[in-house]
Amino acid sequence: MPKQNNKDKQKEVLDKLFIILEINENKKTFSLKELDNSEEKQKEILGLEGEIKEAFCYSSWTCFRRDIKRKWLSMIKYVMKDMEKNLISTNKAFKNDSGKFENVLIYTVL
Repeated sequence: MPKQNNKDKQKEVLDKLFIILEINENKKTFSLKELDNSEEKQKEILGLEGEIKEAFCYSSWTCFRRDIKRKWLSMIKYVMKDMEKNLISTNKAFKNDSGKFENVLIYTVL
C-alpha cells in the first residue's frame, strides 16, 4: 500500500524509471535483454533505492528483504504495481545478427 502523503515523490520515482527505461507516449516497451546488457541502466535503477524507500511502503518487497538476482527488475515491478501500472511480459522470437532465432522477453507498460 503506497504512502498517501508521498504521491508526488512516488510520481517522481516513476518518471525517473520511465526516463531510464526510455518509456514515453510513443514507446511503451523495454526488453529484459536490453537491461541485462546495460550495466549503466541497472546501476541507475539501483541508484533509486533511497528515493523508493522514502516514497513507498516497501517492507513486503522481496528485493529489499533478501538478496535476489535482478534486484533492479524487481524494483521496477514493485514500483509499477504500486503506481497502478500494468506490466505485461511477452516472449518474442527475433533473428539475431548471426541469423539464429532467440527468445526475448518484452515488457509492455500499460
